[in-house]
Amino acid sequence: MPARFARRTLIAVGPEAGRYQGAARSEAVTTFLGWERFDQPQQDADAVRDRFGPNEAKYLLEFVINIVVEADTLHEEFPDVPVVPSESLLRELMESRHPELSSEAISAICWYYSYNWR
Repeated sequence: MPARFARRTLIAVGPEAGRYQGAARSEAVTTFLGWERFDQPQQDADAVRDRFGPNEAKYLLEFVINIVVEADTLHEEFPDVPVVPSESLLRELMESRHPELSSEAISAICWYYSYNWR
């Protein structure tokens, strides 16, 4: 993995979170962000709890929040870049760091990122 894509852990994810594989993580990301349900990104923890139940949602939300924080702070990883990093760079970065996520989940993250940086 290129050094510029080294993973930063922003929120400690509990040991139970590792049991949730890509499909659940991807669905949690798209559910949390409201992908294809809303005109603009959401941060809907209740929707994740409704979909997965409170016990599973606890661990999946830790993962999802970590992803959202990672996207929100992407510009801090590239201090020499005079403008906000592009959506294509974010896609490349997320695919490299989180290969377990579906293309749809990556698209939801990019949608969230580009909406917030308009």
